Amino acid sequence: MFLSIQQNLKYFSYGVISILLVSCGARQEGDASWAESAADSTMFTSTAAVHNPKDTTHAFIRTGEIKCRVKSVYQSAIHIEKIAVQMGGYVATSEISNENKYQTETPISADSTLESITYTTIGNITIRVPVQNLDSTLRAIGPHIDFLDYRKISADDVKLSLLMNELAQKRARQPIEEEVISIKGKDSSIIERKKTKLPSAYDQSLADEAKIANLKLKKDMAFSTVTIYLYQRSDTKRWKVVNEKNIRSFEPGFTSQLWDAVVFGWTIVQSIIIFLTKIWGIVLLLILSWFGFKWIKSKNWF
Repeated sequence: MFLSIQQNLKYFSYGVISILLVSCGARQEGDASWAESAADSTMFTSTAAVHNPKDTTHAFIRTGEIKCRVKSVYQSAIHIEKIAVQMGGYVATSEISNENKYQTETPISADSTLESITYTTIGNITIRVPVQNLDSTLRAIGPHIDFLDYRKISADDVKLSLLMNELAQKRARQPIEEEVISIKGKDSSIIERKKTKLPSAYDQSLADEAKIANLKLKKDMAFSTVTIYLYQRSDTKRWKVVNEKNIRSFEPGFTSQLWDAVVFGWTIVQSIIIFLTKIWGIVLLLILSWFGFKWIKSKNWF
């Protein structure tokens, strides 16, 4: 009896240990899956998207490009547009369209056809957000993506371009050339003066172009551009339409056509009777004339 109790306790201990091991394993798997999802949420950003206000050596224009599959292009587009506004940016372009892959028509009855269209919904969204919010924007977009095809994040240093434009503006403002003019004074002395030739309209135009180019660069530096290409799984729509190719199926059967012919013939007979009734006077005159001709012929008057 005592041995039996010991064996039961032994089996019970093994069972408890097994349950604990399974629980720990499941927890580790859960932690691993959570870590994997966390890694997936960070794959949409990069250090190239992180703005460093203390960096005065470089002047970066940061841009991003993402192509991904989503569950619903329309719903994801709405979420992305809301994220752009919440981050202090705006939506530059937002396009949604359907790409038809193929179309089929299958006759399902004498007068009906099943039209099927398989298509893929795609979207093209361009948003502009403050450069300091680019990293946060990319992280916020991540959860709305089902599968990532690729993502590109670039930081283009335009420090030299800004300097070149500034130098071009300075050169255009400087005098181009000077010439010496000799003037004879009242006391016959010669006075020399310098006449400065101001920049031409062409030079001023170049300066304006350099100034505008710098303004554009500074705007691109302040607001990052992110282009997102969206697509979803192909879907198929079906409609039941009229079978226009099989016109004979709309014609009535032989019995119906035969009955229609009888009705049409009786209609003609009715029309003839009505017509004769309308000209009864002429018919009566013709009959009387015929009998009169026969009576005169029987008398041999002619």
